[in-house]
Amino acid sequence: MNTRQELEDLIRNYQTKDNLCELKKLNDTDECENIYVFRDTVFLGTTKMQIKKLDGTIEKYNIEKYYPIDEKDEMIKELNKKVEELERRLNDGHTKHTKSTSRGNESDANATGDVESEPETDG
Repeated sequence: MNTRQELEDLIRNYQTKDNLCELKKLNDTDECENIYVFRDTVFLGTTKMQIKKLDGTIEKYNIEKYYPIDEKDEMIKELNKKVEELERRLNDGHTKHTKSTSRGNESDANATGDVESEPETDG
């Protein structure tokens, strides 16, 4: 969101410099390095913006579509967090139960395992 604000500020600043800059449309696959400019020029595409200054420096920005989050989106986000938390707890509980069950089986096996019997004596 800060990047969007920065882009809007840059465009606004360039627009208020008494037409000291140009705005040109450019395909997103094209680069402005080899294009000669006679004043600061903003090259605008659908997903990126490039600003080429007279000194040859180029500033590049990505443009992303911004969709405002409404109340329903926020609710969905919160519910997804809760579902993830519950899944994590279930997995942790299942892991603990499995470990304790396997430990319990080991102790049962030791308790009821083969025990050497004493030799029987007649007598």
